Amino acid sequence: MKSGAGSSTICATCFHMRMFRPANWRRGRDTKARCGLKRSMFWARLDYRWYRVFAVAWMALIFYLSSQSHLSVPDLFDSQDKAEHFIAYGVLGFFLSGSFWQRPLRARDVLAAAALTLLYGASDEFHQSFVPGRDASWLDLLADGVGGAIAAFMFLHLNRVAESLARREVREERDSEQ
Repeated sequence: MKSGAGSSTICATCFHMRMFRPANWRRGRDTKARCGLKRSMFWARLDYRWYRVFAVAWMALIFYLSSQSHLSVPDLFDSQDKAEHFIAYGVLGFFLSGSFWQRPLRARDVLAAAALTLLYGASDEFHQSFVPGRDASWLDLLADGVGGAIAAFMFLHLNRVAESLARREVREERDSEQ
C-alpha cells in the first residue's frame, strides 16, 4: 500500500480508494493510510466485488424469467410490463454501478453501467424473440435502458451524499477533539 502525502491509495479502515494523506502523517506515528470516511449505510459497506456477484446473479434471474413462456403475474394496471422491466433493470443498473466502485465513483463509470444495462436489455429482448409466447419489444428495451440509467445515477447520488455526510461527521469529531 502506498502511503505518501496526497497519494492515491486504499484506506486501511474502509478500503475505499481516495486521494488523501495518511492519518498522523505529520507526526509519523501511523503509517497506515486512512481517509476518515465511515460507511454507515449497509450498501456503502459492500465491496465492489459483491456488487459484481449480485449483478451476475440478477442477470441470471432475468435470463431465467425471460426464458419462461408464461409468467403468472396478475395484471394490476396498464403498461405493467414496462414497469416490471423498469424495476428489474433498475436493480441491475444499481448493482452494475456498485461494481465500478473500486475507486471514487465518477459519472463516466455510471454511464458505463447504464450502457451495460441497456446492452444486456437488448440481448434479453433478442433472447425473448426465440421464446415461444414471448416477443421482443422496443418499448421494453426503452424501459430497460431508462430504469438502468436512473438507478445507476441514483447510486452515484447516494454515494456522494453518503461521502458528504461521512466527511461532515469526521470533521465534527475532529473539531470536538480539539
